[in-house]
Amino acid sequence: VLGEGSLEETVQKLRLFIDKGDVRNGKLQRVAANFITIRDSVLQDIHGDIRLLPQ
Repeated sequence: VLGEGSLEETVQKLRLFIDKGDVRNGKLQRVAANFITIRDSVLQDIHGDIRLLPQ
């Protein structure tokens, strides 16, 4: 599942796993939360870099 498609698709798949209740323990939930946090920080970095570009 992981590694295929875009980052956004992967996040959607992780959210589906959590929403469906397939997560019996908290491990995948923590992985997904970490992944989403990383994704958000990467997006913030990208947006920050774009703002730094000369207009």
